[in-house]
Amino acid sequence: MADRIQISKNFFLDEYVTRAFYRKWGERCIYWIRPEVIRIDQFLRDRFHIRIIINDWWHGGTREQSGLRYPYSNVGAGDSLHKFGCASDKVFFEKDPEFYAEVRRDIVRHFDAIYKPLGLTTIEAGTETWLHTDIRHIPDQKQINIVYP
Repeated sequence: MADRIQISKNFFLDEYVTRAFYRKWGERCIYWIRPEVIRIDQFLRDRFHIRIIINDWWHGGTREQSGLRYPYSNVGAGDSLHKFGCASDKVFFEKDPEFYAEVRRDIVRHFDAIYKPLGLTTIEAGTETWLHTDIRHIPDQKQINIVYP
């Protein structure tokens, strides 16, 4: 398999795609991932000084469906934003459920000033062990869109 391809200060392309997708497309996988998704993830890592895990299959882990998903993937909803390269699910390394709530509060509190300009439109609530963010199009958005899994 090809070498790892760094796509931001702290993230690599393999963290956003499945092993099969990476094997098939290599560096061209980047074509399917919206740059805003990567920018938001890098911003969260820098803002909270935390290690973020998206997909970890490269290192022998089991996470493989937390970034781009094949359109025929049976993980998540049929119209999941993951299937369009517009979402990622993040695990904050060694953080408890309260930390996830703190990050969500920060996003709600600073949505207009910080997160909206990055392209973030939606977060999931009701999850204590990961954070879903996506960049779905919401015309005339006034506040963060909060959905439940």
